[in-house]
Amino acid sequence: MLYIYNVNPQTVAADADIGFVTTGIQTGCTAVRNPNNSATITRPGFYMVHFNVDAATSAAAGNISVQLAVNGIDVPGAEATETSSAVTDIVNLGFTAIIAVPPNQCCNTANIPAIVTVRNVGIEAVYSNAALTVTKIA
Repeated sequence: MLYIYNVNPQTVAADADIGFVTTGIQTGCTAVRNPNNSATITRPGFYMVHFNVDAATSAAAGNISVQLAVNGIDVPGAEATETSSAVTDIVNLGFTAIIAVPPNQCCNTANIPAIVTVRNVGIEAVYSNAALTVTKIA
């Protein structure tokens, strides 16, 4: 299991990754935090990924959206969107998804290692209390 987080506010541009600077819990080496914005899954299997964050717009009202990606490919259903009507509005975004990480095989586009990122797909926003948990379930 891996639990990584960043409690500090971070301004994230549209189409940029949310950063996780602290490893809270890591059991074994199946999933590890990368130095910047992601987690790496190093073993094949099925994983439950949970994400949540507080967010506010940095300059103007609009949709604040986040999307889970594995190796740069969006995970269907692992997206959350809230509409902020003012810069002072704080919203909470979260999702849980199950991802499959197959073993390395010829012509497989989801090979190990699997890089797990959460990307800001909405307007530029200030994110705080970002937390990502990766748990191997099978």
